Amino acid sequence: MMWCPLNGKYSKVVQTFTKFSREYRWNEVDNLICGDPDKAFSEGTRFRRLGFAIIPDRFSNMAQEQEYVGKFQRLLEYLNKLQQKDLQQKMEIKIITSMEDVKDKGPTIGTNRLGKNTVKRFVVDLRKSKRDNYAWMEMVLDSSFSTNRTFKINFQWLVASASKVEAQVQLLQRRCTQYGLKLVNIPHASISADVFVNPFFAPIVIPVRDKHISISLESTISNALDFVSDGEIFTDPSHLQHIDGFVFPVVPRFFLVKKVLARQFVHRSGVIFVRLITDEKGWTIFVIFQNRRHIGSDSDKEQLARDVFLKLNRLIMESTNNAS
Repeated sequence: MMWCPLNGKYSKVVQTFTKFSREYRWNEVDNLICGDPDKAFSEGTRFRRLGFAIIPDRFSNMAQEQEYVGKFQRLLEYLNKLQQKDLQQKMEIKIITSMEDVKDKGPTIGTNRLGKNTVKRFVVDLRKSKRDNYAWMEMVLDSSFSTNRTFKINFQWLVASASKVEAQVQLLQRRCTQYGLKLVNIPHASISADVFVNPFFAPIVIPVRDKHISISLESTISNALDFVSDGEIFTDPSHLQHIDGFVFPVVPRFFLVKKVLARQFVHRSGVIFVRLITDEKGWTIFVIFQNRRHIGSDSDKEQLARDVFLKLNRLIMESTNNAS
């Protein structure tokens, strides 16, 4: 059990301990450090990372939406300039407006956020001149930009000093402020398949054992509580098997629980996330967690996160009580 400041209670958390860790990819890391031209990180290399999300504005008409698209296009021009000079190909990000988003019934841009087919990657050379020590980082962006969803930007590095990465972060923040875009620092938990990835982080788990209530709550969250879609995240529900009644798909022969696509929302203030993990019966587990990276030591944001959670929790409790 771990104390959760959101609800002022102890929450149950799950951690898996193994006798032996996975084999570290020493050869791959050595190649990356020494200047491998195919600069691409994998999870086994234990690279450092920082995550950010652009949270869309509220639109009352199409003119405001087009203005927001124009702001993003200015940012995209800046990001294209960051690519290595020897790369002549311009980075293409698909832009989806609300009219196009209604017609698009396929997987969202958040599907497998770090998958090769759903992101754009490019290398940023951090050297000021060829005489400087070898230093670079990788930027990973969503391959599509939607006016109805967040847009994620990740900084990933192994061969770079903290000061040089921090300089790039500050440049990005200044550009977003200059263009009128809301950029928020986000935790790794918001893109991780494991909702308990941080052992010192206690998300709140609320099960809803009714398909129709789950659908109604999802609509209310985005319309009435000022949440916005954060895409879909592949989630491992095996750590939630202690919750009675839920049935998730299993890999045949191996009897391992499959990862499922979970819909995720973030409050427009950036202070709180909610992930909806739906089982085979249509029942949903609501996983709610704070954005500690954005809140930091700001007492006003801390209080806002509590207020948003109380409204969300009250909505879920009232919906389930009325049904019973």
